[in-house]
Amino acid sequence: MFGTFDKSHVGLHMNSVLSENLYTSFPRIYRGRRKSKYESGMCWGFECGDGWYQLLYDLSQELESYLAVHPDLDFDVVQVKAKAGSLRFRLNGRDAAVLEMVARAERRADTMCELCGKPGRLYGHIVPGPPIVLCDEDAATFRLAGSAQAGEDVACLQMQAIGHPYVQGVSNESKH
Repeated sequence: MFGTFDKSHVGLHMNSVLSENLYTSFPRIYRGRRKSKYESGMCWGFECGDGWYQLLYDLSQELESYLAVHPDLDFDVVQVKAKAGSLRFRLNGRDAAVLEMVARAERRADTMCELCGKPGRLYGHIVPGPPIVLCDEDAATFRLAGSAQAGEDVACLQMQAIGHPYVQGVSNESKH
């Protein structure tokens, strides 16, 4: 599993099968996905690679369980994305315990490959394109490809050049 690259909205997007599983498994916290872009960033979906799926699933499960024992608390997720190699998990209507759960997950993502979920580290200037957390194997894949022309997304072109499923129209559903 890798995720797909969407040129209309720069960056990775989790594949639709995994995204839909999160939405249907945790409808209460992801109810904002049907709101307009002015109300919730979830209209863009999960703006991160498939490698963070299990992390997001575990966090979502923890949040829904917390809501079950705290019925007076009501919140929904308004954005989930990777930015500068870090997970950004934004919600409204939260308390200190919820913030700690989110902070723990965000710290875990800092050492987890965004493409495959293996242990990884932040690559910035070593890998052209925006900073991203990658395992050694996926970082090597990025380095193998050629250069881009002005205005083109280097990371996307590199992955296309070697036929990596990361940027193919329909993502590869099997783990590597």
